[in-house]
Amino acid sequence: MEHNSKVAPGWNDPPVLNYSSSNPPPKSRIMNKRVAFPLNTNNVPGSSIPSSSSMPPLPQPQEDMFQATRQRLQGLFQNEEALYQFCKDWQDDKINEDCKRTVYYLGKYLSENNKGEAEKMKLKLCSSYKDVCQSWLDFIKF
Repeated sequence: MEHNSKVAPGWNDPPVLNYSSSNPPPKSRIMNKRVAFPLNTNNVPGSSIPSSSSMPPLPQPQEDMFQATRQRLQGLFQNEEALYQFCKDWQDDKINEDCKRTVYYLGKYLSENNKGEAEKMKLKLCSSYKDVCQSWLDFIKF
């Protein structure tokens, strides 16, 4: 009893390979085709500049951010030397951008008398940036 019926290969069956050199595989099966980078920089009809209303607001300039933070925290430092160290660290860029933003919000929340959020910001500074702000953070009391 001869069984010559062809069965469709399963999803995990290996491909049937032809080992003769007379029939190379077709070029359409090659998977590493590359696309050239477009040389002209004209606007593509599908891509447009997003409107300013959908974009996040621009960050506040560093000097304005520093002045606002310093003014808000100035009365809260128990030690004048700690305030001086804070200002020096900020201006010497020893404080990274995320830490500066957190200190800014700490001052903002304290000026709004929102002690719960201010406590969260101080806790974030203590846990995430202790090495950066340990010389002055403990002197901020509210």
